[in-house]
Amino acid sequence: MVIQSSGAVQCQRTRRFLSESVDGETWTCTYCDDHEMYRRLGPNDLGHGLVLAAVAMCRTDFGVEDDGLGTVVWLGASPETVFEVGHNAWHVYLARAANDLQHMYSGAHEAFHRVCTPHLVFHWVDEMLAVLFSLAFLERINQHRHADLNRSCLIEESARCPPEQMLAMDRVPYPDGMYGRAYVVGAALVDAVGWPAVTRLALARDASQQANIESWLDSLTPRQRTSARLTLEAEIGCPQA
Repeated sequence: MVIQSSGAVQCQRTRRFLSESVDGETWTCTYCDDHEMYRRLGPNDLGHGLVLAAVAMCRTDFGVEDDGLGTVVWLGASPETVFEVGHNAWHVYLARAANDLQHMYSGAHEAFHRVCTPHLVFHWVDEMLAVLFSLAFLERINQHRHADLNRSCLIEESARCPPEQMLAMDRVPYPDGMYGRAYVVGAALVDAVGWPAVTRLALARDASQQANIESWLDSLTPRQRTSARLTLEAEIGCPQA
């Protein structure tokens, strides 16, 4: 029996919606050569629970109220968050080839984008905050070793992305090492002004919904503002980037 559905999920490679499922939970792409499988995760799946727990924690950390929109979690090709206008819901993808520890890290990263990143906005600040939050999430669920492993990998890969490349990014795919460079900048800011102050950057947006660093700096205390400016100048060269 084939269950018809009006575009329940889109293939991450072809970006075409898949409309047929044999069980109402799993869709196979008939358009891409690999016939990739997409499975909707439910309450009994660890990945589903991890993403929803991270979404709740993210709303608390960043002071974002529940928008009332649904969050659908999928096993797909790679981690990604997409707002599906036709469904009026956010679709969060986890990598089907990843293990539970990797889902904890990437799921928290995508949870940040689900809660804080506006639809179709690509900015290094959002990636910086997503990386920082994913590490904080790992720490709070007592996955300290995995958090340390990811920090080490991020620091190592930061050398592959000079600051000017990170600042210039405005679309995917991102430059190699960008997440590492973003982490190094974010860690320096947390050291300078503290995590609570850094979280306020998520809601500092300009008219086009891009991150507005000057607006964020204005929200800080004079001492924090000075420390943040000096840190940004040291890490990326210009605080207005």
